[in-house]
Amino acid sequence: MDNSNIFTSLTLIPSSFTLMIAPTGWGKTTLVLELAKVQKIVFISPLRIIAQEFEQRAARTHNIFSTCHTSTPEVLSRFLKAKRGILITTAEKIYDYLECFNDKSILFVLDEIHLFWHWGKDFRPVLKEVLMGVCGQGFKLLGLSATIDKSIIDKELPLYGAEYEHSYLIDLTQTQKSRPTNRILGMKNVPKNIFHNLVLNEALKNKENTLLFVKSRKEVDFYCDFYAKKGLQVLGCKGGEVYKFYLELIKKSGPMLIVSTTALSHGANLPVIRKVFINYEVTENDFFVQMKGRGGRDGGGFDFFHCNEFDLSFKESLKIGLISVLLKGRFIWQKYEDKSRRDSLIENSLSRKTRYWKSSAKKWQKYFCSFLWWSRWGS
Repeated sequence: MDNSNIFTSLTLIPSSFTLMIAPTGWGKTTLVLELAKVQKIVFISPLRIIAQEFEQRAARTHNIFSTCHTSTPEVLSRFLKAKRGILITTAEKIYDYLECFNDKSILFVLDEIHLFWHWGKDFRPVLKEVLMGVCGQGFKLLGLSATIDKSIIDKELPLYGAEYEHSYLIDLTQTQKSRPTNRILGMKNVPKNIFHNLVLNEALKNKENTLLFVKSRKEVDFYCDFYAKKGLQVLGCKGGEVYKFYLELIKKSGPMLIVSTTALSHGANLPVIRKVFINYEVTENDFFVQMKGRGGRDGGGFDFFHCNEFDLSFKESLKIGLISVLLKGRFIWQKYEDKSRRDSLIENSLSRKTRYWKSSAKKWQKYFCSFLWWSRWGS
């Protein structure tokens, strides 16, 4: 990494808060390992699976102290006595022990720092408490993220950065070319059944790994069952079950459809994804960008289908409208074909005598209707 010396110099400055925004795959993890050569680091992850992945990578070359599999007090005691090393932990495990740190030269690294703001506001307040605790005690802080909404940078960053003498913002999102996107389709007004018919069609046609983001845990179960019945190899993932998901992922091979909540939108390593679908409107831009970033991580192209509304040209709007009409027509025709096939099977399964009486009944029904019409209205 050419600029590692610059980053090292910044993080060695006492009472400093450095926020680094770099695209997915830039090498943020490698940077942390470089920084660990000259200072002690506390690596705090909002997700256990990210902490475990970082532990596996760092264990090859560094002195590791991890709370992923060992009790926090025991690990913390060994880390504080060591001259060098990386303490790898999660927000929940380190929260009650922040006051044990007295050495201000220790660098705290908050990975996916935007989650500490977003999730810390509602369902995981401990994330915000940890962020406030680190800032409040004046520890050197390095925040890492692939994307942060401008509103957070304008409002939240000055609030937390006020505790520090030095604050730095490093935005590297423009230094790397975005991955080639073959197709981007906004399908906000497309009915859900047509949207998921498109998912099925793309997964069956291309035989490539497909990722479908859904809004709730119930939807994960529903669509896993739905697509499995259609003959696809399906794997689901929910929040808090990412590690279990990875154990299942190792056992599988070949193209598959992965159905997940936002649990897989951050950090976790996935096989190469060629199709990314989001079946609901994502209000937080940070999450939207992260979800899109799961596609084409090998540098190859990928297709992206979402339900957000963007300003489109007349040509793009017309194209999406025509695709919606064609998909709806295909969906209706498929239902008609299924009904015709079902009626044909029922008809062929009947005996010759039964078919004779059935046709006779229809014939007499026609005569009876004609008689009623004639008796009421005349010839």
